[in-house]
Amino acid sequence: MLRQICQRGAFSVPEVSLSGDLVDLGRSADILFSSADEDTIWLELEAEECPLLQAAFLVDIEGGEAHWANLDEVQDVMQNMAERGVALFSGGPFGTPGVADFNYLNAERYGPRKALPVDDRHGRLFDLGKHGEFVFDALLNHQDRIILPADDKRALPEARGDRLRDHIEAWLHEISPGVQLDIAGVLIVTEN
Repeated sequence: MLRQICQRGAFSVPEVSLSGDLVDLGRSADILFSSADEDTIWLELEAEECPLLQAAFLVDIEGGEAHWANLDEVQDVMQNMAERGVALFSGGPFGTPGVADFNYLNAERYGPRKALPVDDRHGRLFDLGKHGEFVFDALLNHQDRIILPADDKRALPEARGDRLRDHIEAWLHEISPGVQLDIAGVLIVTEN
């Protein structure tokens, strides 16, 4: 939820939606516990060497929607977390543009397909899409650009090199020995 709010940059209006591309919880009034002591939804996040993030949303029971209770405080803590490298907020309005350290994948992911859509951001972010629909586009644009340092937890010592492609091949080899990753795109040029 916090990643979704951060990606949307939903800090300029008092209303907050708890539904979107990553998480769809419905109306705020519908998810509030019926015997709650207060009409507030709290989300908390702890990260090393960062202040505790406590996002509070005041729920309008009759209207069903939520409003920020502590927007300024949340923005400050999110900014602090992004600057300290908390992956949840990378690639958003606070984090570094480009490769996000965090990608959300829905439990209902795409299975095998003959074709997959292209991300309309033209490779600016490494985003697999919530269903994995942009996996080929992300790999096409970033397979040779992203370098994983040896101390990265996702890096395998068996990889042929330090590129993302090398590490994906190493991980695929764990599942299916002998596999090689060869992703190539087709450049389409349109004339005006």
